[in-house]
Amino acid sequence: MSRSNQHIIFIGFKNAGKTVIGKEVATRLKRPFIDLDKEIEKLYAEQLNEALSCREISKRHGETFFRDLEVKALQEVIHVQPSVIALGGGAPLREENRLLLKPHILIYLTASPEIVFQRIMAGGIPSFFEEEDPLGSFKSLWAQRQQVYQDLAVLTIDNSGDVQDAIQEILEKLTVICKEENQ
Repeated sequence: MSRSNQHIIFIGFKNAGKTVIGKEVATRLKRPFIDLDKEIEKLYAEQLNEALSCREISKRHGETFFRDLEVKALQEVIHVQPSVIALGGGAPLREENRLLLKPHILIYLTASPEIVFQRIMAGGIPSFFEEEDPLGSFKSLWAQRQQVYQDLAVLTIDNSGDVQDAIQEILEKLTVICKEENQ
């Protein structure tokens, strides 16, 4: 598979900036942008004839139901034209998702744990954190997921600072990756 036929997929923890940066990268590369969370919500609405956010789906039906829906959504979007896709933080944890992701260009978007935790908490305690100990839940998930993200990624980009700097770094590194592929 040539790089031009691959999706560019952003992975990383919740609130690392995958959607914001993904949208801008898609615009600059003239590719469609897909937010997998939005696709999960659409799929849920189609199947159950009710509109709920990912957070509400997870709270109402549990994590296993949500993750199964996530797999189905990823299976659908992976077969569209080459796009820029932002995944939810837990999507790469399932083996079936990792197999779907492997042939594509995965960019691990990260930031310092302190910054990510602050960003998350600004939106309220997520359904996958223990309400009694959100920081402990965060630290545990952070530790579990880092190696998975690192193992999958072709690029790791730190988004602790200026978003435009992160976007520029991504575009420059993607240019290098595509040139190497064509040599």
